[in-house]
Amino acid sequence: MRIAVFVMEYPPAIVGGLGTYAEYITKEFVALGRDVSVYTLNPGNLKTRETSGGVEIHRPILVEASNVFTLFVADDLKRWGTNIKFFTDIFAYNMLTAAEMINVVIKQEKYDYAVVSINDWLSSIAGVICKNELKTPVIFHVHSTEWGRSGGEGSATVNHLESEMAEKADGIITVSHAMKEDLAKHGWPESKIHVVWNGVDPEKYNPQKAKSEDVQRLRQRYGIAKDETMILFLGRLT
Repeated sequence: MRIAVFVMEYPPAIVGGLGTYAEYITKEFVALGRDVSVYTLNPGNLKTRETSGGVEIHRPILVEASNVFTLFVADDLKRWGTNIKFFTDIFAYNMLTAAEMINVVIKQEKYDYAVVSINDWLSSIAGVICKNELKTPVIFHVHSTEWGRSGGEGSATVNHLESEMAEKADGIITVSHAMKEDLAKHGWPESKIHVVWNGVDPEKYNPQKAKSEDVQRLRQRYGIAKDETMILFLGRLT
């Protein structure tokens, strides 16, 4: 079984949780005997194609289009100001990776993907292109939403990309039942939505590996007494 994963960040170019998730889940796919291709953004200093840890990684080099984009984009994007470069980089990453996968990897090299995984709005343009060009099932993995990240409506453009990808996807995965309920409340097709919790590497956070002197130093730093229970929490508070 061959899986194509579109994700904006991937090691060594990790920005946050999305890249960490992608790193671990692709390793697990390989351990299960799956062939995995990752299509990701190239900050400009990485190989355009390589294999690492059994994962084939595609990173087309971006082109600069910020001053071109502002000539015709919607007013919503113009309000992004200097962040328009971020959006144009995302747009270029999506177009370049989708074109490489469809025109080179599939049509020329004859790769046969069983499923395409699209992670968040950052790869949704590539996801829509895959639905236009291929018969391969496309799964939209929603780690967060624009209205959730912004505490309101956020960018109309990003909201549109999210809803369009949700509509076209063959299935939607999200990370909790609370997220599933929220997506359905915003009009997403509930019958498509499946909950798959994020995993964790228990050995990476094994408390037995912590040095006792480090634990005591941490307790002293935060004023936690020896007889008080200390809980380690990993993640954002949203």
